[in-house]
Amino acid sequence: MDTSKKEYIEQSRELGIDSRCPIIEHCQRRADTLALFNNVDLNKAKEFADLKEPIIDTVGQGASLIGGGSNFIVSNLCPEVSLFESELSYYSNEPVTKAQYDKYMNPQSEVLETGHYYQCAEYCKYERSPSQRDESTVRKIVISYLKTHYQWVTATLISVGCLVVAIIAL
Repeated sequence: MDTSKKEYIEQSRELGIDSRCPIIEHCQRRADTLALFNNVDLNKAKEFADLKEPIIDTVGQGASLIGGGSNFIVSNLCPEVSLFESELSYYSNEPVTKAQYDKYMNPQSEVLETGHYYQCAEYCKYERSPSQRDESTVRKIVISYLKTHYQWVTATLISVGCLVVAIIAL
């Protein structure tokens, strides 16, 4: 596994979330990203990406390509496509969300932005949807909160314990 994949998965682990995007098989942004990289009409992106129901529609601005054959900019991409599906992507082994190509530049290709699925609008909407939450998701949120705020939680518990002991001693 290359360094970028290891770092991406480690970032997920540190955040207390799944290593890979849990909605990837349902996400319209992924389908559109694959379609752009493979010159497939966006109307056929769902079929090309073999999305599963229920489809999670794009939130905000979708994946886009501006330019033509000799130069272009792609933006609002799914970062997991170029990182984990590199055989279907123009860019590979980086979680690319924005990049450019110009045959007159040196180098011809440049990654402008990278990202992680936790920053994705579709994932954020999915995570905040009460119908999508199950017991394991709630548990992950609680564990993540405790990992981040353990010092505050520990100090509060000690303070409460001291108050209880003081009240009993009276």
